[in-house]
Order: sequence, then structure tokens, then C-alpha cells
Amino acid sequence: MSHIIVRAPAGISSVPLTHDLRTCVPGGEGDIATTLRNGAALFDGDLFARPTEETYGRVRQILAALQNSQVEPMVFEGSRRVSSEFVENLIASWRESIAQFDTLSEFGHEP
Repeated sequence: MSHIIVRAPAGISSVPLTHDLRTCVPGGEGDIATTLRNGAALFDGDLFARPTEETYGRVRQILAALQNSQVEPMVFEGSRRVSSEFVENLIASWRESIAQFDTLSEFGHEP
């Protein structure tokens, strides 16, 4: 349901952005530079298939790197364009749900 695609507009050529993305996007700097130039996906996956902090961290790092470089992220949920805030809200909601389940478990309730 929450298949998210994050990309930059095609034609981006930024060494600092490429450098910032290398910790959260697979491949070397050359691959990342090509991905940016082509406007290909920097992240393409289902946020909730295997929800992990690592996945959420990657998405948030990608969004932050683009925004810090003053590049407007192109974010899609499936084929629908959404804002980066939408994705942030999805992640925050998931974290809130996990916290509620943890609280219930502490009191002996089965979620």
C-alpha cells in the first residue's frame, strides 16, 4: 500500500549532493551521479513490507540531502505524487503505532 518512490528532477549534476547521498543510496558516486542526471529513483520500495528504522532512516536521509541541496524531491506513493511531508507523516504514524503497541505489551496486553 505504501510503495514510495523518491527521485530528483532529471538533469541534476551536483558533486556535493552526490557525496551526501552515497551513505543512503546504493552504488558508488558515479552510479549516484548517473541516477541524478537521469532522474531515476533514489529510493523505490514499500515502506511497510519490512518496516525498519534503517529503511526509514534512508528515506529521511535522501529527502534531507535533496532539500539541503535545494533540490525539490519528487515523491510518489504508487503513481500518485505526494509531498515529502506526507512520507514523514507516514513514518511518524508508524513509530507512534509501535510505541502504543509497546505500551500495551508492558501492561500485559496482547496487541
